[in-house]
Amino acid sequence: MTIPNGSISELSDEQKLAALPDALDKAYLDGVSDGKIEIYETERIHLVKEGNVEFQIHLLPTLNSKPKPSPNLPDLLTPPSSLSPPKRDPFSPPFPPEELIVDLEHYHVILNKFCFLPEQFVLATRRWAVQQDHLEEQDLWAAYEVLKAFGEAGKPLLMFYNCGNRSAASQAHRHVQFVPFQQGEAPPTEKLALSLDLQTQTPTPLPLPYLHLTTPLSSKTQLTPSSLHALCLSSLAHHPPSSTSHNLLLTLDHLHTVPRSERDVHLTLDSKNEGEEEERKLTLGPNGLGFAGMFFVKPGDEGILERWGVGEVLKGVGYASEEEEVGVRD
Repeated sequence: MTIPNGSISELSDEQKLAALPDALDKAYLDGVSDGKIEIYETERIHLVKEGNVEFQIHLLPTLNSKPKPSPNLPDLLTPPSSLSPPKRDPFSPPFPPEELIVDLEHYHVILNKFCFLPEQFVLATRRWAVQQDHLEEQDLWAAYEVLKAFGEAGKPLLMFYNCGNRSAASQAHRHVQFVPFQQGEAPPTEKLALSLDLQTQTPTPLPLPYLHLTTPLSSKTQLTPSSLHALCLSSLAHHPPSSTSHNLLLTLDHLHTVPRSERDVHLTLDSKNEGEEEERKLTLGPNGLGFAGMFFVKPGDEGILERWGVGEVLKGVGYASEEEEVGVRD
């Protein structure tokens, strides 16, 4: 849907969603050309095939220039009931004009100022809600509505939500993020789920070293806000009781949930046999994109990740696949 410049704010939410793909294109291109949006461009993608998944390790020469999170951010270890909005909340207005794409009735749609992938953007709640809690029904449905709008425009997206202090979330204000399918192809673990042709709308572990549950969103059954949320809660109920954090992925075809046991994994590679004097070390805190099958590291670090095994790294911050609970938690 093409709209005249400056008139998107006058549209209904339904019209704004239809106009969002074009509005994102313009906002992103303008932000990058003006130097207001920073993209950590991928120099090349190192592919690592493990089992039926071809993981993507994106090599980013400028990764070191990414700003560190502010030390004044709310501590995500704080109980959600005790959290209050930070003085400087990047997901509350006023927004720099280059970041805000559109305001919906209950959400802000904002460009990610520091993108790992082109046109990475955020859907943030207008109300104060915390990142430690599960997505509420209206939040999950709003994300799905964005996916539908882009799907109808022929621009499929992946949504990811980092929930809890071990999920690699860095902001306390509840938000989900979106990235376009790269070259129109589904991310690696979504591609794996598609290849399995799952039929029943029950959480199914993918054949991976770590617990990664996938639920197909059947085209035969009309989804509603309550039915989509019920599928999400059903998947989360199969997480180990000790897990208080998770990563959630959503496409138009599948809902994925991954329980987290740790935020970071520390890798060490003894390179003395390769003529180097010291051990090489790498700390990774994968967020939802990692469980989609995409990692972002400095050139040279891909060797450490490949030697350890991508699936083993993800298992190190998740749970081994055989640890899935039998039955459903209350």
